[in-house]
Amino acid sequence: MKQIHIAWIGFQRRQLSMQRFFGFSVHFFPIQRRIPRVKKALAYLKAGMETWRLLHAEKPDVVWVQVPQTPLLWVALLYRLCSSRTIRVVADCHNAMFRAPWNRLPFTRQVLNACNLVVVHNDSVVEQAIRDGVSESLVVVVEDPPADFSRVESPSCALPRPWVLFPASFAADEPIAELFEAARLLPDVSFLVTGNVRNLRQEELLLNKPVNLHLLGFVPNHEFDGLVMKADAVLALTIHDGIQLSVCGEAVGAGRPLVVSDTTLLRRLYPVGSVFVKPTAADLAHGVTEILGRGDVAAQEMISFRIKTEQDYRDLRVPVVVSRLSIGNENEVVARV
Repeated sequence: MKQIHIAWIGFQRRQLSMQRFFGFSVHFFPIQRRIPRVKKALAYLKAGMETWRLLHAEKPDVVWVQVPQTPLLWVALLYRLCSSRTIRVVADCHNAMFRAPWNRLPFTRQVLNACNLVVVHNDSVVEQAIRDGVSESLVVVVEDPPADFSRVESPSCALPRPWVLFPASFAADEPIAELFEAARLLPDVSFLVTGNVRNLRQEELLLNKPVNLHLLGFVPNHEFDGLVMKADAVLALTIHDGIQLSVCGEAVGAGRPLVVSDTTLLRRLYPVGSVFVKPTAADLAHGVTEILGRGDVAAQEMISFRIKTEQDYRDLRVPVVVSRLSIGNENEVVARV
C-alpha cells in the first residue's frame, strides 16, 4: 500500500518524525509567506500543478496532506475524484486550520468531511474541529512523535556555553520581546535564535539587542539538527493554549531539557524533563536558570520519556490510523518502525 505526505511548505518536522512510523514518503512544495495576493495565487497554481504531476507519477493509495494550505486538499480530493482506483485522503490538520482565516474559507467544512480521515495534533483541537462542523467519526488524534536524530553532524557554532536554543517563527504568539529581556538578565548564557529575522515585526528590538542573544537566521536542516542535539536546553514558547509546538518533539527526540510555556496542553504532553514558564522576562530567565541547574538529570528524564513515547506511538497511534484507513496488515506497518 503506497502512501505519500504532501505539504505546501519549505519544511516541517512532523512529517519526517511520523514517516518512520507510517511508512509514507514526504514531499514539500514551498510557498512564500507575505507576498502580494497575485503572486500568492500564482504560487498556489504552480504548487497545485506540481502536486498533480506528483500524484499522477506516484499513483499513491493513501494521500496525506498538511492543511492549511487548504487548496492542497482541493487538489488531493480532485485527484481522488478523477482516479479509477480507490484513493484515501487524510487531512493532517495543523491547529491553525481551525482558526481564522483558514476556517472561514468557503466550503472548508465540506472538503474536510469529504476526506477519509481528519487528523488533529492533540485532544484540545478535537472539540474545535467538531464545532467547525467536521464529522466526529472522521477525527483522530495523532500527536507529534519524537523526532529522529540518529544521523546528525556536529554544529559549526563556536559561541560560549551554555547554549539555550529557540527555534523562532517570529509569529504573533511568540513572546519575543520578553525573550530578548530574559537574555539581558542572563548575560552568561548564549541564547541561539534560529528563524527568518525578516518575519520579526518588532524591528525596534534589533536596535538594542543583548550581546548574548544571537540571531542565526535560517539555518540548513543538518545544522539545525546539530544545534538541537548539542543545546544545553531548548525553548518552546507560545502565549496560546491548545498549541502543540513542533520544537517540543524535537527536544524529546534529541533528549534535551525543555523550557516550555506553561499551558494546560503542554504540561500534559511534556510532564518530565521540562520547566514551565509564564511569558514574562523574569519567569523565562528563572526557568532557564532552573533547567540549566538540573542539567544531566533533566536530560535523562527526557531520554526515558522519549523511549516511552515512541513505544506508545507504536502500540496506540499507529494501529488506530491503520484500522481507520484499512491500509493493509497492521503488523506490516508497525514492522517498518
